[in-house]
Amino acid sequence: MQTVRMSFAPGEHLLSAWMRYNLRLGFAHLSFDRCLQYWKLPKQHLKSQRVSGEVTDTIVSQLAGSTEARRSLLMCHTNYRLWLLSDDTGMLNQNLSVSTGRPNLETNVLAFPVGWQLCSECVAENRSVLGFSYWQRDHQLPSVTHCLKHKAPLLTHDSLRKLHKLSLPQSYLSLPLHAVDEVSELLEWSRFVSLVDRLIAENSTFPSLWREQVKKNLELPHPVKHTHRPIYKALGEQMENSLGEVLLCHLFKAWKAPQMRKPNLLWMTLSGMSSSTLRHPVYWLVVLYWQREKLAGLGAS
Repeated sequence: MQTVRMSFAPGEHLLSAWMRYNLRLGFAHLSFDRCLQYWKLPKQHLKSQRVSGEVTDTIVSQLAGSTEARRSLLMCHTNYRLWLLSDDTGMLNQNLSVSTGRPNLETNVLAFPVGWQLCSECVAENRSVLGFSYWQRDHQLPSVTHCLKHKAPLLTHDSLRKLHKLSLPQSYLSLPLHAVDEVSELLEWSRFVSLVDRLIAENSTFPSLWREQVKKNLELPHPVKHTHRPIYKALGEQMENSLGEVLLCHLFKAWKAPQMRKPNLLWMTLSGMSSSTLRHPVYWLVVLYWQREKLAGLGAS
């Protein structure tokens, strides 16, 4: 298949632009399987928070020729850049391709919804100005709960957990949508995630700087040994007390279910002793949120 030219609305998610492109090609009247066959894709659902995999990789390869152009596309139109938070190897693309956490998005551990999310006010505005609605990238950032433009809770539906058809947000407004999470404290969290995302877009060296600053501020021992676990555990308890139950329950299932064993978040995130090549962005986001007043761009002058 030859390289295609696909237009993007402001802040549009990669898969949203792909869906609109296929609707213009006439696939609105054909089965979704026919669309996948046309692109030589496997029968897979479209997941908003997945940044690697056969579907995404194939689409990106049809839109951009060079490695740098593909990376730029992912940086601008998926949540790819948040994965830079845990990438201390400079090999994010390769690590995403082999990461065991990529296929399931760690849904056995993370509590927040990973389906498609929308803001009804944005849908109305986009239809009025552009004549169509689209899935906004910022609404799909992992763990965000609010549209920052309208300060309104983002909405979702059980059928939006994974899309198996070409459909834009306007087609879901007639369904009984429910808020992703209406807890007002999570508006501040959504602002923070958006800020981190924006700063990385402006300067991709921020993640490495933040990692260095966090480890320096916490005075963590180096090199790390398994005997240092108690140090991480004590600091982790300080972090958990600072973050509060509302945020932790939103992010991690272990805080929602008393019977589950709570993980040592700091050890998993900072020690480098984990078997996982990459950690989901939320692990580092939690640590940065806790330390934000001491970190460049996030609070420290």
